[in-house]
Amino acid sequence: MQPQSNPARGSALIGVIIVLMITAGVSGIYLQTSTKELQYTHNLALRQHAINIGEAGAELAIDAMNRDDWIGWTTVDNGYERQYTIDSALVGGQSIARTANVRIENPGTASPRIFAEGRVSRGQLAQQRQIRIELGKRTPFDNGLTARGRIRFKGNNTNVDSYNSNEGDYDPDNPSDNGSVSSLSAEVDDVDIQNAKIKGFVATGGAPPKVGAQGAIFGFDSPEGESVDESRISNDFYAELSEVEAPNATYTPYDGSGTMGTDGEQTYLSSDNIELTDGETLQIQGDVVLNLTGNLKVHGEIVIPEGSSLTLYLGGNLNMAGNGSMNNSNVPSALQLYGTSDGPGADGWQNFALGGNAALKAAVYAPNANIELGGGGHTGVAMGAMVGNTITFAGNYAFHYDEALSELGVDETYRMLTWRELLNHDERVTFLAE
Repeated sequence: MQPQSNPARGSALIGVIIVLMITAGVSGIYLQTSTKELQYTHNLALRQHAINIGEAGAELAIDAMNRDDWIGWTTVDNGYERQYTIDSALVGGQSIARTANVRIENPGTASPRIFAEGRVSRGQLAQQRQIRIELGKRTPFDNGLTARGRIRFKGNNTNVDSYNSNEGDYDPDNPSDNGSVSSLSAEVDDVDIQNAKIKGFVATGGAPPKVGAQGAIFGFDSPEGESVDESRISNDFYAELSEVEAPNATYTPYDGSGTMGTDGEQTYLSSDNIELTDGETLQIQGDVVLNLTGNLKVHGEIVIPEGSSLTLYLGGNLNMAGNGSMNNSNVPSALQLYGTSDGPGADGWQNFALGGNAALKAAVYAPNANIELGGGGHTGVAMGAMVGNTITFAGNYAFHYDEALSELGVDETYRMLTWRELLNHDERVTFLAE
């Protein structure tokens, strides 16, 4: 007997075959897509690794320049060049070969430049990236306002400009246009100008500054009618904000007499907390170094006559309010204020607060302090330069950067000023090793 065919079974079998074919096709597409995504991920990781290798080569170059040690380097036009072979690294079970090519242009001058190229390879994958680094002998007070993180101008009637105390007193009718504002942060909106008027420059670590409808960034050379001059904005700011400590010296406890130091002499004093109430005065004589481990509250006045100076190392918080005044001279460098906090403690970050009509003329370096200016007063003013963790203006405050402070505390070693990856082919250099 001939077997009878079953059309239903045949149709089902055909359906199964079709499903299997579709599944195989989808799986193939998925595997192909997954392979491409994995390759993209590996390339992206290698690209970042190449940048890191380039930075490592640049650091070796900076060290060679600071030590003036050119052994192993090849002389080229306007500088030196070298290739570093860096030990291979094992990533994901595969070895990565790593090489850095470095060129230094104009070594020993005020503005040397480094071109560094990182080359990495793993199997069939390879990446090479180039960076350019501008160097200089940086002082902590190259800019008027420098923050590690956020710098924000809230409220109204906030202005930033500059002058040079070496050339005379600040003239409100004739200020200069170098009132620089800078932040290491690359976060969006961390540099928030709002309605402030910045007669100078603004530099960030990556993201553009946020400027309000009434805000301005400008200078004497800015196009007429242009409130935000893009040529005065940069997004590649870099600075090394090292922590500081009071000098290792023999300190005499402050006796609370209202006078510190002796004319013509250097005096080292120490105290825990100092408070000057409204009407109280602290007179500085000679060159005084004060190690204040606690808080400083100034509602009165710290008087620094011509020829005298106060270098203050502050471990606690600063509070100025009312008509408080620190440094009645017209030379901000006569008062150097260093915050010695090494980071946020149990009570948070170190805090420097200037409110009311407080007036401060100083070079302030406090990389772990949150600095707040304004709020409640009508004539608050600060002159000099400030470095902090964050800086906030709450309105009704003016800041005048003293350009003379750019000569204060110059470090003789070279430091990185700007860093930029060279993305365009015509910007890149050709190394001897290539």
